[in-house]
Amino acid sequence: RLMHTLPPSGAMTAINAGEAEITPELARHHGRVTIAALNTPTSTVISGDTEAVTELTEHFRVNGYKVRALTVSHAFHSPHMDPILEDFERAISGLTYAPPAIGYVSDLTGQPVSSGIDPAYWARHLRNPVRFADVTTTLHDQGITTFIEIGPDGVLTALIRDTLDGQQDFVAVPVLRRDRPEPHTAVTAAAHAHTHGTPVDWTALHDQATIVDLPTYAFQHEHLWLTPPRTTTDPTHLGLTTTPHPLLGAALTLAHDHTTVYTGTLSLTTHPWLNDHTVFDTPILPGTAYLDLALHAADHTGHTTIDELVLHTPLILQPGRTVQVQVIVNSAEADGEATLDVYSRPEGEHGAWTRHATAVLVKDDTEPGFDLTAWPPAEAAPVDVESVYEALTEAGLPYGPAFRGLRAAWRRGGELFAEVSLPENERAGVADFGVHPALLDAAVHLPAWAGLAEVPDGQNRLPFAWSGVRLHATGATDLRVRVRLGEAGSLSLQAADPTGTPVVSIDTLTARLVSAEQLKVSGSAAENSLFRVEWSPLEFRPAAREAWAVLGDRTLHDELRQTVTATFYQDLTALTDAISAADSTADPVPDLIVLPIATHLGHGPDDDSPVEAAHAVLEHTLHTLQTYLADDRLNNTRLLVLTHHAVAVTDHDPIDLTTAPIWGLIR
Repeated sequence: RLMHTLPPSGAMTAINAGEAEITPELARHHGRVTIAALNTPTSTVISGDTEAVTELTEHFRVNGYKVRALTVSHAFHSPHMDPILEDFERAISGLTYAPPAIGYVSDLTGQPVSSGIDPAYWARHLRNPVRFADVTTTLHDQGITTFIEIGPDGVLTALIRDTLDGQQDFVAVPVLRRDRPEPHTAVTAAAHAHTHGTPVDWTALHDQATIVDLPTYAFQHEHLWLTPPRTTTDPTHLGLTTTPHPLLGAALTLAHDHTTVYTGTLSLTTHPWLNDHTVFDTPILPGTAYLDLALHAADHTGHTTIDELVLHTPLILQPGRTVQVQVIVNSAEADGEATLDVYSRPEGEHGAWTRHATAVLVKDDTEPGFDLTAWPPAEAAPVDVESVYEALTEAGLPYGPAFRGLRAAWRRGGELFAEVSLPENERAGVADFGVHPALLDAAVHLPAWAGLAEVPDGQNRLPFAWSGVRLHATGATDLRVRVRLGEAGSLSLQAADPTGTPVVSIDTLTARLVSAEQLKVSGSAAENSLFRVEWSPLEFRPAAREAWAVLGDRTLHDELRQTVTATFYQDLTALTDAISAADSTADPVPDLIVLPIATHLGHGPDDDSPVEAAHAVLEHTLHTLQTYLADDRLNNTRLLVLTHHAVAVTDHDPIDLTTAPIWGLIR
């Protein structure tokens, strides 16, 4: 009743972020939005004024967080509840309150309580955040390992599992599930708890049954379970060696020489962060990814330095398409050097491979000769980071969230300094990279921005050659970077972690100018296909004395009508009737029959659904074909079927789904 006295207002949103990430942002809104619920360590609900909630939601969305607006009538657990709190406390003050008879953990504090549960407590419950994640953690810390949700669905069960993800000693089951039979789900929950050691009174369920004590695990001594067939999808079962690198799945060392082949697959679906690296609206594998592949291969073949790495052809990443990748290392050189090549080809194809990069790996124990512990750099002028990405976007380099790692920047003469970071949602598994490609790519955004004035319109500088690359430490998520600018778009780079410990150094990185057209041509060449479907204009010159018959539609091109003799018939039956009725001196058999396909065959678009219209068009065309093929008098007559928007002639043509099936029928 009190809820209905409040005017409908406010909004609530679930954000895939923790309390520590959201709390600093709340201060900017001066109490207009608060935390309403802490469901899991990475799932938080905010509540408050609609404008403030919308602004905060958009902030997290553009920074790569998953957000979901909740359908609610009021902003619960927020200041919007304040007007009814006193009335609510007064309304429930006549009830009788007693300490909990069993252990109780409050989701107001996340801690056990035994007293103080009174009207004021429940009023706070209406207004303050629900700390469900803390309840789950507290219970588990106290030795609770069985969680049974007594309610209409399994929402809280899912939250418990997310909160305790990584723990092995717990079970969480819901008694009921929405849209499922209650007896089945209840008994299933009891059985699930029983198999994890929770006592269940089965006699209460089957009072006439005989209870037999059986172990809750697979029986000992006698093997009663079916043996599954041995899988052959595991690389080790195929004679390969698994690799931890996120872009490579397995490796094979050839027996007859010193060659090692690393193999894997790439796509914008399996590696979605690559969607954020586009050049002239084309997703390509960043040059830093080749560098990290080479560093991985160097580490596993006993080499310490990339003496040189040259990029030849960009690897275009197309939506919905997977490419196979091979990194081939040959270590047969007598001086300890190794050569490396990176190849790709589309998955499922058996054509030639495209070589994208080559490298020379060497053994060099040179210690890092730089020190970035003094930070920020002295006498360096700050650079506006936002202006860097605005300028790069206008130049055709619209980096997405995963690659927008530039956090702060400074300039001092020919030196550039930067702080770069990986977004929180990209840090999982970062230790499996030598240095994450998105993090290292962000380290060169500042020099790319600095060189825009020297780049002609419609072109950009892309990494072309790297030399003297040494990896000093792995697992970095944040870097301090120093770049010294050289001539003709070259630079040197040193990077350390926030403590000043060296991570990676590059003696020389050389870039070259690339236009959108060059990228398009390179991408087409990289697809290794000499064949494609194209539309070619055809100059049509019928013989002047050809006789044409046009069925149904009179929309014949004026130029053709002046060139040929055309007679119009309602349909093919009308034409064959005219042939039968002609006297022996006439020759009504045409040289060419033109069948224009009308979308609705005389029916209005409002009379038929697209499906019904497609069936009508197909049936009419099929009948015409059968009649044409069955009439021997038309053996020397060609049949031309004309469609409109049945297939795209250009990339932007609309498709008429009613007439499109005609192409399949005729072919």
